[in-house]
Amino acid sequence: MKIIQLVLAVCLVQTASIYAQNPESINIDTTTGHAIKNGASGFNVRIADKVWSYTHPDFVASVKELKPGWLRYFSGTMGDAFSSATGQYDLDYIAMFDHQKPYLKGHRFTKVKGPHRVTDLYHLLSEINGKLVITVNAFSETPEMVMELARFCKHNNIKVETWQFCNEPYFYVPNRNRYWWNDGYDYAAKMQPYAEAIQEVLPDAKLALNYTWDGVWTFMKEINKFQKTNGAYWNTFSKHSYAPHTGKKETLEQAYKRANTKLIEATSPSAMSEIEDYTWKGAPMIITEFGVWNSPLNGIYSGIYNVEYIMRQLQHTNTTYVAAHEVSNKFLPAVNKNNLLEDAFKNNQQIDTDTINTGIHRDIEGKTLKIYHEATNNSNFLYKTDISKMVQVPGLKGIEANGMFVQTYKGNNGFNYLVITNRSEESNQFQVNINGTPLKETLLTNYISADVLKTRNPDIQETTYINGLITVKPFSISVSKWKTNSSALTQPTIYKASIEKKGIQLNWGEVGLATAYKVYYGTDALNLNKSVTVKNKTAILVEAVEKGKPYYFKLQALNKAIESPISDVVSVTFNKPEQPEVFKVSRRDDSVTLFWKSVANAKGYLIHYVDENGKDIEIDADNVFGYRIEGLKDQTDYQFTVTAYNGLGRGETSDKENVTVSSRIPFSPRNVSAVKKSSNTIEVKWHRR
Repeated sequence: MKIIQLVLAVCLVQTASIYAQNPESINIDTTTGHAIKNGASGFNVRIADKVWSYTHPDFVASVKELKPGWLRYFSGTMGDAFSSATGQYDLDYIAMFDHQKPYLKGHRFTKVKGPHRVTDLYHLLSEINGKLVITVNAFSETPEMVMELARFCKHNNIKVETWQFCNEPYFYVPNRNRYWWNDGYDYAAKMQPYAEAIQEVLPDAKLALNYTWDGVWTFMKEINKFQKTNGAYWNTFSKHSYAPHTGKKETLEQAYKRANTKLIEATSPSAMSEIEDYTWKGAPMIITEFGVWNSPLNGIYSGIYNVEYIMRQLQHTNTTYVAAHEVSNKFLPAVNKNNLLEDAFKNNQQIDTDTINTGIHRDIEGKTLKIYHEATNNSNFLYKTDISKMVQVPGLKGIEANGMFVQTYKGNNGFNYLVITNRSEESNQFQVNINGTPLKETLLTNYISADVLKTRNPDIQETTYINGLITVKPFSISVSKWKTNSSALTQPTIYKASIEKKGIQLNWGEVGLATAYKVYYGTDALNLNKSVTVKNKTAILVEAVEKGKPYYFKLQALNKAIESPISDVVSVTFNKPEQPEVFKVSRRDDSVTLFWKSVANAKGYLIHYVDENGKDIEIDADNVFGYRIEGLKDQTDYQFTVTAYNGLGRGETSDKENVTVSSRIPFSPRNVSAVKKSSNTIEVKWHRR
């Protein structure tokens, strides 16, 4: 018994000695830092080639669980042949490209499941209080079409944070045997009419040229030549980043070294300095795609990398929004039902894909971003934070790299957040200090970790830490929060204002901590002299309105203690919509596609024509500004009209469009090039159809 007591005493002394030693520290300085955009972390969206649509219950559930701060419309590469007017793929657009297979799949899928409308995506964003970024398809669409997209957004009170011109234009140049633009200078010149088209409708629009993909610096420098010669008509810099990608296969060990080095290089102050050298000092930056793209790292490392990449970019005061690629490979269909769509296309059937249950597979990259988004969605300021001892990890060329990163978010929901990433196999304990004093509040922590790098998809864990002593586990990301005495209500957004039979329906996003919302409205934009308070709801039907009058609305979130900043103003006129104007007609085989100028106050559009048997056909196209009518008879004349409607009824019908359906229309030549061979000779080439 004495021997046991002696051993126990020695153990207690040793344990006390260990905890008496000063652990390493994480030091938070609340007297300095910088602002960030609320909801800075988001996703690119690619679901055109999946069963999911913006209204599919499993996709909706995925977005609500991941809760990104913003989403990108339409998507990355899959948007290059996509029609913003119809929400579908255009075969003539597809015909322009050399790698057509994914676009043709997108065409088949959207034909079966229906269009991917920007209005549907914006409605989904309203359910998470998210923001919208649009990438303009300037490969296939004209400035006129893009102007109508901007007009459509304005008429539907769709707020676009940034308009980006093209997805990865730097891969469509002659040295890649593509001839969309000669170089970055030519791209900048050709995007100017698109910018002017948007600005004609939305003078204050944020416009972004897409400059670079890691390592593609020539294109960026050529854009800078245009800027030096002509000035910058754009006001935002954008890029994509897949820093650890390589065109060759690597071992896990080599990929790990590459990513450790490239992550820091791509997000470093020197990288930002280079960007500013070829734009301007303080140029706002948006990243609409990034990822690892190095298959040995799929698993715990890629999950950590994604969060740390965003955090490191947010160190830069000019970073606005950062999007991981892409939402539906973070949470994705658990069961692949694509064969159902392929069969339906073969049989020329439409099916309600929203009724196809796929379930949700939650990947590690989605899980890490899910816990991280609690910090970014509830914060708009970063406190300066450092760590007393940095863990080192192996990098390229035998040079070690920093293996951890810490960042502190000033929350507006009664909590602050400490986010820690660890790309090493080491585990350490840290004392969290605020302004030199140990943090006394309890830390509520969500984390994901793994003992070895090969771990694929570990689950989210929860724990608590007291007295500011926090354990950082190996290969981990942790998001810790603690209560504060500070809270604020974020600025609300009115996502929709629609004309109904009995009044004007307003819908807005839910603001955290709000218990009520005050709606201000009136017929004078500078004097909104009426108001109504709504409790515990995010919608109202304003009935005290008169026909023919314009109404302006703004919104404020409230609770017993505080008020939010007031929302942007939205407006509608309580009247039937005006007459649409058809501005373009396309024919292809047995189909006709109509494009019209959207009108204010419209809830949707009706298309009318008489078929070859003399039967009146009316189609409800929903709320779009383009629609494809199929199954028409070859070499037959048709007359089409378009009518806008809302809750008060139909507006005036458009002028008739006379169209002859023809299956004899050839596709345009593909990859047309005109190359100067000598002072008086130009060689023109194209791919035959």
